[in-house]
Amino acid sequence: MASREELQELRALALKRQRAVSQKISRNKAKGLDLAGSKHDPRKAPANINRYTAAQLHDHLAKLDYFTSRKVQFTKGAKDKIIPKHGIYGWNRVEQLQNALNKEKAKRLDEIKDIFIPSSGMTIGERVEAVTPKHPVTAPPSSYAPHVPFTRKSSGVPNEKQLVKLVKDMEGKQGENYFQKKYESQHKAARKMVAGIRNKALSREFKDLNPTEFNILWNYTNFSDVTALDYVIRKKMFHDKKELAWYDIALDTQLKEAKERIQEIKGLKLGGRE
Repeated sequence: MASREELQELRALALKRQRAVSQKISRNKAKGLDLAGSKHDPRKAPANINRYTAAQLHDHLAKLDYFTSRKVQFTKGAKDKIIPKHGIYGWNRVEQLQNALNKEKAKRLDEIKDIFIPSSGMTIGERVEAVTPKHPVTAPPSSYAPHVPFTRKSSGVPNEKQLVKLVKDMEGKQGENYFQKKYESQHKAARKMVAGIRNKALSREFKDLNPTEFNILWNYTNFSDVTALDYVIRKKMFHDKKELAWYDIALDTQLKEAKERIQEIKGLKLGGRE
């Protein structure tokens, strides 16, 4: 059992460490992060500290020391919510994972950026440059091609629960996982559109695409645009066949363009095509 003198020393040390905590909380408040009274604030009332046992004091000191350590930092989430910077579920972890994936995205774009697409009159790299906004925008990009970098900010994270979810989501996107899932998602959407058009010749041409060809066709040509519009028009026709005459010319033009895009990409001999 600790002596009265030992308890007094521990209590005095705890109060001293709490002043250090208060200083750190003040520094954070100056940055717009109000930690006082939050679940992150380890301070206790002096009256409570004076009643603590030696074991409780040692436990409290450990929490105070942890809070004042440099590895404990915070940043702003959505609506000024406080989220941790460090740790396996800290914001820095999100940035680390995001940067790693963005490097892989840039590397994969670099592998295809010099491919020239005749119908667009430019290379893939030139097309990406042409459609990429020069200044930050608040809305998400219209294209969700695999090369588009992640630019999530901590200000978009509403709470720690969502931060944990975001970390796990980003961990699941590392390596080949992201690109494979992206391919599967896009290919599923494309198959649905092509099937909805109900054109056997277009369906045959589409089914023969290899993954490399599909990626370039879907993400770096206007195929998805003309096919999506064609799909929407045909969906309307199924509800009102009297409108068919109004769309015949537009449909024929779009189908012709869609087939040309597929044949154009196949002509590049990519992805192992002979």
